[in-house]
Amino acid sequence: MSSPGMNVLVPLQTSGRGEEALEPAADLAKWNGGKVTVLVANDSRGERSLSEFASAERISSGQALDRYMRQIERHLAERSVDLEVVSTPNDSAVEGAVEYAKEHDEVTAIAITEPRRLSISERVLGSPADKIVRNASIPVYVIPEAA
Repeated sequence: MSSPGMNVLVPLQTSGRGEEALEPAADLAKWNGGKVTVLVANDSRGERSLSEFASAERISSGQALDRYMRQIERHLAERSVDLEVVSTPNDSAVEGAVEYAKEHDEVTAIAITEPRRLSISERVLGSPADKIVRNASIPVYVIPEAA
């Protein structure tokens, strides 16, 4: 059974890429009586960051990821926004987001950040946001990354 309101999917890499979409997604969900679903993909940069943090804190990488997710949960709870956190087996939040949205009818929109600076391959082949916009069957909100 799907929830009423706007349910916004935010693809997030554990490297932190995508976090800037959380605030606008939270606003959309709150204003429209929905929720935010954060889809986490553990990319290689994020894996290194989590491993370094875990080592410094003397905890496992899994515990470091849990702390990171709890931090996001607390932040959105302060804004009175319902939140669900899910993970994808994909290394790419982009591929995971498109698949997740297709498999879960309750997702009504996707919010993703677009970096100010794109790599050469992203300029030629398309950025992560381009790929989601081209492949998603629901509205996609592209939020520019802060400078």
